[in-house]
Amino acid sequence: MNRIAFMGLVVALSSATTTSACAQSMSHGSATESYEERLLIGGVADSVLQLSVTRSDHLTTGPSGDLYVLDPVGARIFVIDTAGRLKATMGSRGHGPGEMIDPAAIAADSRGKIYINDYGTGAIQVWDSAGVFQDEIRPQSPPLGGLGAGRNGEIYHETYVVKDGVMQKALIRDSAGGSHIVTSMDRSPRHKADFPTCGGLNLTVAPLLTPELVWAARDSIVAFSRGLQFVVRILVNAKRVAVIQREGRPARVTPDGAMEAAKRKQIQVGTCIVPPEELVRGMGYSEKYPTVERLAVDPTGRIWVRWGPRAGEVSGETAVYSLSGKKLAVVEEHLPFPDAFLPGTSGFWSLSLDSVDVPQLHLFVSSVNTSGN
Repeated sequence: MNRIAFMGLVVALSSATTTSACAQSMSHGSATESYEERLLIGGVADSVLQLSVTRSDHLTTGPSGDLYVLDPVGARIFVIDTAGRLKATMGSRGHGPGEMIDPAAIAADSRGKIYINDYGTGAIQVWDSAGVFQDEIRPQSPPLGGLGAGRNGEIYHETYVVKDGVMQKALIRDSAGGSHIVTSMDRSPRHKADFPTCGGLNLTVAPLLTPELVWAARDSIVAFSRGLQFVVRILVNAKRVAVIQREGRPARVTPDGAMEAAKRKQIQVGTCIVPPEELVRGMGYSEKYPTVERLAVDPTGRIWVRWGPRAGEVSGETAVYSLSGKKLAVVEEHLPFPDAFLPGTSGFWSLSLDSVDVPQLHLFVSSVNTSGN
């Protein structure tokens, strides 16, 4: 049986548009998998591609390796190849076929179909990989953010449901057989808060760092966590196959930690940005850090988990697991969390903000060096 052990990863970052930085890794079995940054697109210096993407569910890749980037501001999709070239633009703002009002998330399946959650209409659009609009799906429950596509046309999305008289956020699986709740959790406690800097802005908000439903779906695989314990559950073909559990208790949130979270969570009204100090004062913060911050399923079926910090830790860790729940690797802190994967284990795209908070995308490419035992 072939055995490839996934490695700890280190990458040397470069500010150049095209890089060839040497990646370092540590032997762990019969093979070494390492990543290096090869490409940087977007950012304030890019005069060709001005991105408005802000979340990982604004990105997806097709089987050919093309990257599909949602542009919420322009209500369109950029199609970018692995050389960073803009190949095509899909969609526009409007109410007609192939037009969008408020696109919120994008996903692709293994057959090359592209799915777009148009929050403005409550519909999910279906496109082919050539950029031709195909169809429109209207789920029973209007989708929120987040979108996942299964191997046989099933679609995963978030919505709100009323369960036992309580409003809950739920992960829904829509297929030809109907709509099913995969999991749900109570909504975060919310309260009214005033933000004087932005003209007395009054919003209903949840405390900073409140645990949320975290999930990822690809082909027949779904991984999810309610963020309340160090637990991730894995489903294959809608059946539970494994549970990943990390030992320890969540770290408590300190005032400094809350301030750091507020700096990452921008609330902007027009040109006015709410100061972090005002966010902490108005929103408050939860007692403990969320136990799971990010989840992803790569094209080979491995589960990537970004754990929150445990008691006594300054930060959490990113680890990679098999479908059986076996821990394959701990990823070095130098490597960002993947936002969209290339085919196989050939690499991934990662989203960041430049020095003036303009979105940019980094392409990390992998290499596997096999050695004898």
